[in-house]
Amino acid sequence: MGEQHIRYGGYGGIAYHHISDTNVALFSNFIACGVWEAVYIFDGLLQNKSDLQPDKVNADTHGQSEPVFGLALFLGTKLMPRMRTWNDVTFYRPDHNFHCHHIDQLFTETVNWDLIETHWQDMVQVVLSIQATKYDRRLSNTFSAM
Repeated sequence: MGEQHIRYGGYGGIAYHHISDTNVALFSNFIACGVWEAVYIFDGLLQNKSDLQPDKVNADTHGQSEPVFGLALFLGTKLMPRMRTWNDVTFYRPDHNFHCHHIDQLFTETVNWDLIETHWQDMVQVVLSIQATKYDRRLSNTFSAM
């Protein structure tokens, strides 16, 4: 999985860790350089076998994307990424009439509610599948420990 890293100019990979607020490592994964880290956030949450089950995840800049924010919301996880460059982030207003006095310029797009309604059933099925997989893993871990 090692490859040339653009920023550091060397050969290697990224050690991606989920650390609890009590400094306990919950999950670690080795990922290739240049991969958007956001897709690995849920790996750590779903494969976490400890009694500590986080409901908030802090991530680096690469820990955010629109699909990951949406999936996190569905799974009851607060995604809190550090956003280094605000000009790359799209903020959505709920409708064209929504305005915030001091930060209105940040909102460059409007939520497409029709698109969400069209795909609502599909999104719910994906989330239920993910939750069932996590439940099955935790249940099998419980029985294997007996």
